[in-house]
Amino acid sequence: GGLRILDVSNPAAPTLVGVLVGYAREVALAGNHAYVHSGVLRIVDISNPTAPAEVGFYDPPLRYVWDLAIAGNTAYVTDAYNLRVIDVSAPASATQTGFYSLPGLTKGVAVTGSYAYVADSDKGLRILDVSDPAAITELGFYDTPGSARDVAVAGSYAYVADFDRGLRVIDISDPAAPVEVGFYDQPAGESFSVAVVGDYAYLADITATGVGGWRRVCLFYLSTAAGAPHGTDPGGW
Repeated sequence: GGLRILDVSNPAAPTLVGVLVGYAREVALAGNHAYVHSGVLRIVDISNPTAPAEVGFYDPPLRYVWDLAIAGNTAYVTDAYNLRVIDVSAPASATQTGFYSLPGLTKGVAVTGSYAYVADSDKGLRILDVSDPAAITELGFYDTPGSARDVAVAGSYAYVADFDRGLRVIDISDPAAPVEVGFYDQPAGESFSVAVVGDYAYLADITATGVGGWRRVCLFYLSTAAGAPHGTDPGGW
């Protein structure tokens, strides 16, 4: 286990080029560093992909890191019922500069500009002003019908992986009053993670077919023909 670095220059034949042994559940990249969730936040120098090396870490009080996002020299970490803001400008001495307690079990996080968007389980999507890490404030929220597990932001929309309620599309142009404008209810599935690139959303979904079930990635085309994004499912894997 651990962090594995793959050469994907040939998509038909990805090749393993480097490994940092240990436990790893989530990773975010910025510059020459990988930020790895392993219960704690591990900061890894990947300037030489064949020899990744840990150069710093942050051990949150609850040691329940679920997700992380990087913006500049700042890491945003969901930790149990909290969002923690970590200054990683000096990786060897990463320091918490702020935190905010939320009502639900924090899962996914995305950061754009001065705002953090937190998937807060059964408490929906929470929108926070993080312009001053020492005085984070909540601007608004949208209570999704399922259990918000992950969030991606593109333009004026947040895309929420909402567990057994599929993909929810939230208009966040007014952070104080987010509103759902589209959705795709995933039949018999449980959505855990989402990414958006261009006109497509990629939803990591588990569909139960017995013990352990099976995993798939679903692809959604985000059309704006009706005035707001709505999903169609052109296929999956």
